[in-house]
Amino acid sequence: MFSQMEEIGQIQDVQPIRTASFSPDGDLFAIGTNSKSLKIYSMRPLFLQEAEVSQSIELIFEKNNHHFGSIYSVDWSNTGQFIASGSNDKLIKVVKVPNFKTDVNKLC
Repeated sequence: MFSQMEEIGQIQDVQPIRTASFSPDGDLFAIGTNSKSLKIYSMRPLFLQEAEVSQSIELIFEKNNHHFGSIYSVDWSNTGQFIASGSNDKLIKVVKVPNFKTDVNKLC
């Protein structure tokens, strides 16, 4: 028997969020939006016992105007080293992901 799913947090953007994808290790996820931004969030604070739901998801990287149009797809490579994003600008962009585990504070 399945247990009920429980919401653990949420994020909001100024434009509709079109896509989201978890990193292979499950610590991070990337979103693509109508605002043409590629954003990466950390789930790590959620893993701490004392974390509150409202503080569980942290923006750690944002690339504004990553595409010329809305981003409709994002996906991580199996190694977590790259993210591919697709847009209605007719482009797929592949970017190398910084090592967020070394120093998150330098990125935003």
